[in-house]
Amino acid sequence: MWKGLPEPYTKRTVEGDLGVRHGVAYLVEMAGVEWLAATAGLSEEAVRRGVAARTNNAAFLPDDASGRRLDDGLARAAAAIALRRHAGTITTQYAPFGKLLTQKGKDLTAISRLLVTGGPVIGALNAAALINGALSDIEDPAVLSPRNVAVIVDRHYILSAVGLLARVDPMAALQLFNNTFSVSGKDS
Repeated sequence: MWKGLPEPYTKRTVEGDLGVRHGVAYLVEMAGVEWLAATAGLSEEAVRRGVAARTNNAAFLPDDASGRRLDDGLARAAAAIALRRHAGTITTQYAPFGKLLTQKGKDLTAISRLLVTGGPVIGALNAAALINGALSDIEDPAVLSPRNVAVIVDRHYILSAVGLLARVDPMAALQLFNNTFSVSGKDS
């Protein structure tokens, strides 16, 4: 049984509250200092210091490997939260005639490619591993998130240009897209 209006098949979203600078306090609250420390391979105190350095400092750039690992951990947490938000869910309800599965939202389990962009992702040590890690962090089988995807990284912010170009010359936009993005299953 479907619940709610069906969502469009394709859409672009921006998760404004999930920033690794302005939204860092929210990310820490959602992910937890302990999880970030384990994910980044840092002490909890190092995470707290790193978060303090990033809070209200959008221009902050890490200058060492531990800082980059913390950024990757924050980006992974943000990606997992965003994926949970966008994926639908399946719930079990019991009726007089038996068990009824109800889907709310979009089933993303069959998605084969995930195109990602944004500063923390394109600056990640390994963007594909970061996104695949975020997907594996979604442990709830009721969340209909992608299961096995090729991660495509828009490292040069070409996607926005493709979208604009598509309005005036769809074929040129498609050619630009195909020439820019590879679909190898690896960090593109």
